[in-house]
Amino acid sequence: MSDIAERVKKIVVEHLGVEAAQVKEEAADKDAEGAPESPLPPSDDSRALLINLLSAVVVAPIGEEILYRGVIAQAWGRQSGARRAIVFSTIVFAFAHTLNVGGESIGEAVAIAGVAFAIRLPLGLALGWLWVRRRSLLATIVLHAAYNAVLVLASTSV
Repeated sequence: MSDIAERVKKIVVEHLGVEAAQVKEEAADKDAEGAPESPLPPSDDSRALLINLLSAVVVAPIGEEILYRGVIAQAWGRQSGARRAIVFSTIVFAFAHTLNVGGESIGEAVAIAGVAFAIRLPLGLALGWLWVRRRSLLATIVLHAAYNAVLVLASTSV
């Protein structure tokens, strides 16, 4: 525990009694438990971090961009034009990223899925726009990989 946390605990114990300090610690433990779990395995060491980076920065962007931009957007674009291709592939992309979320209740799971969907919409639109402008899967793969790398690195530094 940090020095500041120790001082706060000492003040709470002195002024409010031991019971209040225990309640505070239990609440802090519950808050830590309530945080959503990462979909990636824990990366406690450099080997695990490397595996997470490999899957999130190499494997996922290549596979997903081939599917969402290379197949879905391209097929939809032939039938309905570039704008509809971007929107449709974005919706499918965002929806696919909600399929593995869950929660303690149905309401919580729906809320988490809604947030996951909303977060992926701007990324999907950016990737779709980039694909239409450049006609390059490599460009979308690089952007997708950079986005995922930031997420993995940010989640390990917390």
